[in-house]
Amino acid sequence: MVEIKSAREIELMREACRITKITHEELAKALKPGITTYELDKIAEEVIRSNGGIPAQKNYPSGVRRSTKFPCNNLCFYK
Repeated sequence: MVEIKSAREIELMREACRITKITHEELAKALKPGITTYELDKIAEEVIRSNGGIPAQKNYPSGVRRSTKFPCNNLCFYK
């Protein structure tokens, strides 16, 4: 089923895409041999939050039965 978006919903989607673009650009600048995914995660979170967003991937359900949520919230145990 096709759902028609309101002008407000479209504007919110546009803003989310803007923040995603900025995040990708910052991550591309940070990529170098030896950088960890933990460091990239922290950069992404900082950029998203500093632009008024909420990182949706944090503790997002994995979709796998009896599996934990995706890790790396504020209490990451691996680096």
